[in-house]
Amino acid sequence: MEISSLKVVYIAHPLGAGEDRQSNLARAARWVAWAATRKNVAPVADWIVLASQLSEELRQLGLQIDCSIVERCDELWLVGGRVSPGMVVERDHARACGVRVVDLTGLGEEPPEGASNER
Repeated sequence: MEISSLKVVYIAHPLGAGEDRQSNLARAARWVAWAATRKNVAPVADWIVLASQLSEELRQLGLQIDCSIVERCDELWLVGGRVSPGMVVERDHARACGVRVVDLTGLGEEPPEGASNER
């Protein structure tokens, strides 16, 4: 099997607080799977793990980590039906670093065709 390099794409999705947080995390995970299986990219979404481990008081640290990762990606994709305040920070940082930003929020909250393991 030949291994080829994939485009590295940071997936930015609304997170929020409170009871919507868990459903947003699950939806974000579906977007990550969609990007990997339907768009053949190497998706990055560290914040899915960090959100379950860091308190809301550490939000700024999380955004600092996210922006450091965004700098190293080929593209940033905005997904999830809307752009949240945290996504604005990530998007603006990507643009300032010359990282291409792709706005897919018009596709809706859920990824098209669902997330599949098909290649």
